[in-house]
Amino acid sequence: MLAVNFRGLDDVAKFRELTKVTYPLVLDKEQRVVKRFVDGYLPWNAVVDRDGVVRFTKLGWDANVAEIKKVLKEAIAAGK
Repeated sequence: MLAVNFRGLDDVAKFRELTKVTYPLVLDKEQRVVKRFVDGYLPWNAVVDRDGVVRFTKLGWDANVAEIKKVLKEAIAAGK
């Protein structure tokens, strides 16, 4: 799991401080991830497997954590 930010290092630091997340936060200045996966609106939650297949998407902050965990477990079980 990771978070992708395309605005700048200051935003990454603010997000980490605000949310207290422990997973990696990465900077995507060229917006490669955004251009490949995001369809217009942020924040956007996704599960992308090792092959680059999008297995789950949800727009907004209210992503269903139980649903994301289920998708992650399925992807891991499938070796993805």
